[in-house]
Amino acid sequence: MQSKKLMTLFLMCFSTALFSQTLNYTVDTLKSKEQFISLDSLKSIYEREAIYLQGTHYVKGGEKFAQGIFQEKLLKEFSKSEEAKIEVQKFKRLKSLSAPLLLIATIGVTSSIAVLNPVLSLVFLIPDFAALYFDIKAVKHLEKARWLYNRDVVINGAKSMLK
Repeated sequence: MQSKKLMTLFLMCFSTALFSQTLNYTVDTLKSKEQFISLDSLKSIYEREAIYLQGTHYVKGGEKFAQGIFQEKLLKEFSKSEEAKIEVQKFKRLKSLSAPLLLIATIGVTSSIAVLNPVLSLVFLIPDFAALYFDIKAVKHLEKARWLYNRDVVINGAKSMLK
């Protein structure tokens, strides 16, 4: 009975020591293989690559750029992110719907004022409101594209630093 207790105690101590040794080896191996990215590095990537909008311009890396007449320069920047490209396509589709509606509304309201027909001008406000609706939805997709682009440039920059 006494020898069984001694043997159990010995096995417990031996297995604990063996487990502890294995755990220390595993932790040391992981430490030597880990790679770290400092917060300053991430901040540097963000400040250099991220885009924010400022009126009819966008800012990237501290430089101010014109978006272009149909925002083509800004939208070209978003092509670096696959998910942002999808949102840009949605933005373009909605903008292509709102532009003709706005043109129709403008021509209709102007011509109804010229012929002094207030009822007709109210009718032409309908496409104006529809254009406004599509514009608001389009801007939401543009903002989402910007957010996705900024997220992806930081992630890709961090990945390139780990290589």
